[in-house]
Amino acid sequence: MGEACGPGFPSKSSAGTSFAGFQAKVFLKKIAEDFDPGSRLPGFPLNPFRGSTLLISMPNSFQLSPITNRADLRLPAMLELYRLAFPLAERRRTEALLDMIGHEQMEILSIQKEADFQGFVICWQLDSTKFIEHFAISPKARGQNLGSQALQQLLARTSYPWLLEVEPPTDTVTQKRITFYERNGFALLNVAYQQPAYRPDAPALPMLLMSSERQWEPTTLHAAIEQIHRQVYNYFPSR
Repeated sequence: MGEACGPGFPSKSSAGTSFAGFQAKVFLKKIAEDFDPGSRLPGFPLNPFRGSTLLISMPNSFQLSPITNRADLRLPAMLELYRLAFPLAERRRTEALLDMIGHEQMEILSIQKEADFQGFVICWQLDSTKFIEHFAISPKARGQNLGSQALQQLLARTSYPWLLEVEPPTDTVTQKRITFYERNGFALLNVAYQQPAYRPDAPALPMLLMSSERQWEPTTLHAAIEQIHRQVYNYFPSR
């Protein structure tokens, strides 16, 4: 998918610099940028998000809080940034995304500072990993380290690894995205990977996977990738 990260670059994953006080590891997908960038477990309950109110706050009034229904007043700004940060091939149709609000394994988190919307994260609870599907920081909020703060808050929420997709480093922008995640504890995985298409008439996209877990058993990693394709992208190779 797409990211929006790094000093002013949109990408499927978006974040900033290391945030003091946290050293958690993560395995993410693409995020929207804020380079501040802007750019996707056994043992978890079936529905870890529904019915609970998550509010992660920092002393500087930085917060991650869930968007759980279509009436949420932050949703228009979130959807505008979603369309701005990710090309059509790297995102769902708007109505499809709205239909998924409240999905038992997916949550949309609003990134806020001083109660103002600054970006969002879309993440998934899978059998053996957490996966960030999209992560974006608003262009006007980049350069404030919000991407890294959001990322470190996510890492601190669980001991499970996170998965993240990034585009191959073909230019300065894509290389900066990778460098950003590396600064925040991620490493590229040496595994062939493609992002399944969001639409039946579109091709799969070549991507790279980054992870907070540097050593994976091949069978475990394969199972995680298969679940991302099946549950996040609703992709079934047998069809």
